[in-house]
Amino acid sequence: MKDWARKTSFEIMELAKELRYAVVREDLTGLINTLRRIESKDHRARITIMGYRRIGKWLDWQAKKHGVPHVKVNPNGT
Repeated sequence: MKDWARKTSFEIMELAKELRYAVVREDLTGLINTLRRIESKDHRARITIMGYRRIGKWLDWQAKKHGVPHVKVNPNGT
């Protein structure tokens, strides 16, 4: 999953830089906190949390690295 997040974020930032676009993503902190409270023995919630957090981290890092404007928005209504 780490490799996928890294490669995907890189491709997004390269395209955004080429087209002179900004990148906007939802701030999913509330979702992550909600998923943490699920008391299921199933690991789907943990995998979901890991995926969201990892892609978000890589998107932020790649945006800074490539000088692409990026912002997190409230997911309410998006």
